[in-house]
Amino acid sequence: MKSQSQKRYAVNKRPMKLSTLTTLMMTAVIFTVLLCVHLLYFIQIDNFAQSHLKDKAMAVARTVADSP
Repeated sequence: MKSQSQKRYAVNKRPMKLSTLTTLMMTAVIFTVLLCVHLLYFIQIDNFAQSHLKDKAMAVARTVADSP
C-alpha cells in the first residue's frame, strides 16, 4: 500500500515542459557528439605522433648505420 506522502507526491508531480525536454535532449546530443569528436581527434593525433616517432627512429637508425 502507498503511504499518504507517496500518493501526494504522485498527484503533485507534473510532466516536464516540451522546452525542457528539448533542451535536455539537445544537450545530451551535443555532449555525445563532442565526446566522439574528441575521441576521434585523440586517436588521430596519437597515430600521427606514433608514425612521426617511428620515422624519426628510422632516420636515426639509418644515420647510425651509415656512420663509419
